[in-house]
Amino acid sequence: MNRTVLKIALGFIGLLQPLSAGIGPLPEEFTITERFIAFTPTFDIAVGRNTLATAKKRVFSWTTTFDLEDSDKMPLAYAKAKFLAWGTMADVFDPLDRKIGWIEEVTWKIISWPEFRIFNEESRLAAVAKMNFWGTRFDIFEPENPDHVFASVSRPFIRCFRDKWTVKILDPRYFGAGSIDPRLLIMIAVYQTDRDNRERLRAEIENELRMEFEGNGFSGACIERNSLSALLAEIDALEVADAEGEIEADMEALAHIEWPAGGEVSSPLDLYWNTLESGLSVLKTQKLDDSQKKSLIRLLKEYRNI
Repeated sequence: MNRTVLKIALGFIGLLQPLSAGIGPLPEEFTITERFIAFTPTFDIAVGRNTLATAKKRVFSWTTTFDLEDSDKMPLAYAKAKFLAWGTMADVFDPLDRKIGWIEEVTWKIISWPEFRIFNEESRLAAVAKMNFWGTRFDIFEPENPDHVFASVSRPFIRCFRDKWTVKILDPRYFGAGSIDPRLLIMIAVYQTDRDNRERLRAEIENELRMEFEGNGFSGACIERNSLSALLAEIDALEVADAEGEIEADMEALAHIEWPAGGEVSSPLDLYWNTLESGLSVLKTQKLDDSQKKSLIRLLKEYRNI
């Protein structure tokens, strides 16, 4: 390894560990780039052209979970969203399951663009990340001093099917042990992109409904919209004793259920509708034990909110 690459690698290790460890300096700038093609949403974290870590969305998880790994696939951290939280709220843990902080979206605000509160490992509100009007940059500052921006997370205004965030550390004194772990900045970027992607999916579903409205006329479209609303309301009314379960146990509980054949799928709306209808049908018609019922209800509520 030449000296340049070694210097970059050490700097990134310093980014992902407390500065008090003295391993390396915090890089002034690094990027978080969404992969164009991936089995699950994946982001490459790089300094220059050197990709040194990857954040992947966990496939089998009831809540939105991202795993952060280095280039050797060794775990660096993971973030797990709260179940049924209002807005984005995710706890971030190191590989030893020690909580290094969490991010919490501010949902009650006058201005509609995204804003996150950043809590450190001591559960102290350490910073606020506020998006600008154009949706291109989070400015990160102390809650009591919004004029002093000590970091930013930005992306281009025009994006071709993927995000590329650039993280700039303007004042490294705010990062390290007892302050803000930089891994929290990575999670803000990936969760914001994940939310944007889910909102695009919802827009596609709404567009499908509008197309049905234009194709079937007013009465047909109203019947379909009301049917979907009734389906979602029925799922919302389901009660489950344990709101959050272990994904492995839930998948095992559902493994032997006989699923009905779904209808024709020609759009995101069809897939969404058929999945929810099939799950409700199983819940109503098949004899399930308590474990299977709980697992299936958790699945339906999570899928309902995509």
